[in-house]
Amino acid sequence: MPESKTSPKRRNNDLAMIHIAARRLFGDVSKGGDGRDEYEAWLRRHTGKSSAGKLTTSERIDLIKRLRREGLAARLADEFASLTGRSEVYWEMVADHMATRA
Repeated sequence: MPESKTSPKRRNNDLAMIHIAARRLFGDVSKGGDGRDEYEAWLRRHTGKSSAGKLTTSERIDLIKRLRREGLAARLADEFASLTGRSEVYWEMVADHMATRA
């Protein structure tokens, strides 16, 4: 069954959360960055893909759930809030919501 499309805003928010977490875990994960190879290997281990941009909606949600279970998403709420202008509480609620979604 094909997966339904998500809004570009939702996709961008998901990817931002994943990339912030990756930067915290591996350092510079930009193309050519010191942590890029390690990040791609980690992503491949957890998703089978080396780019978060190629993840489906459900794969992004599963990865964010993993980050949430490991406590990383909650620690990133403050940083994510400063990047987006939304409150830390907002991003903690988003992370909680995503962690409990099917």
